[in-house]
Amino acid sequence: MYDDERHNSSRARRCKHSRFRQRPPPNRSKNNPKYSSMQYIDILKQLAFWADPEAVKGMARYGIDSSSAYGVSIPKLRSLAKPVGKDHELAQKLWA
Repeated sequence: MYDDERHNSSRARRCKHSRFRQRPPPNRSKNNPKYSSMQYIDILKQLAFWADPEAVKGMARYGIDSSSAYGVSIPKLRSLAKPVGKDHELAQKLWA
């Protein structure tokens, strides 16, 4: 049996300990208080609070357009993104 056949077998889909099983999507509805607490304005305020002008200067030095950059580090961005979760509409607002 080839690897791709083994992964697509019905046994892999039924086994609850399989790494190939499908997980139910998380509850990220608008009524869930964990995910509805962060709004667009709150996120922009937090980014402005964490802004680092030295990092923005460093970005400009490497040719990165820094006209609308805050200079926030990736670990800080990830700590902010984790409680927000996936929200496509919010992402589009933030990138606009």
